[in-house]
Amino acid sequence: MNWQHLTLILWLRWRLSYNQWRRAGKVNAVLTVALVVGALVSAVLAFFVALIVGCLTLSKAEPDHMMFMWDLIILSFLFLWSMGVVTELQRSEFLSLDKMLHFPISPTGAFLLNYLSSLVSFAIILFLPTMIGLSIASVVTHGPAMLLLFPLVVGFVLLVSAPTYQFRGWMATLMRDKRR
Repeated sequence: MNWQHLTLILWLRWRLSYNQWRRAGKVNAVLTVALVVGALVSAVLAFFVALIVGCLTLSKAEPDHMMFMWDLIILSFLFLWSMGVVTELQRSEFLSLDKMLHFPISPTGAFLLNYLSSLVSFAIILFLPTMIGLSIASVVTHGPAMLLLFPLVVGFVLLVSAPTYQFRGWMATLMRDKRR
């Protein structure tokens, strides 16, 4: 998959989202934009709060307390992620693979692009910066041995999102109307 395909499909995804917002009405478009801006602002705030609070408190924290903190963050993320999955099951994908395969793009590239675009969710926008901020704070307070947290955070997000993406695709094929 080359850069032109990626930019074209991202533009197509943006255009479909824009048209959907426009058809839903002006109030819905304003609320959606406000929600997106609010999510981005809260992501930036969550990163800096996690970084500052982590730098101030993690140096005095015992290993049990750090594990409990990470457990709470992970459980909160999983709860919010599962709520997002339940609401996403009610909608179809913007760009299903059936609609993308007639473009001059490989099936692997289409799948990869669709999977990466499914990672854009409220749970990831809110919790990934928090986890990264805490990881940076752990490296600052406990040394370079904590650099292992970064691949663990990325692996955790991919470990949760990949089976979820597969489950959503499986459920979409089960709920597809066979008469169309």
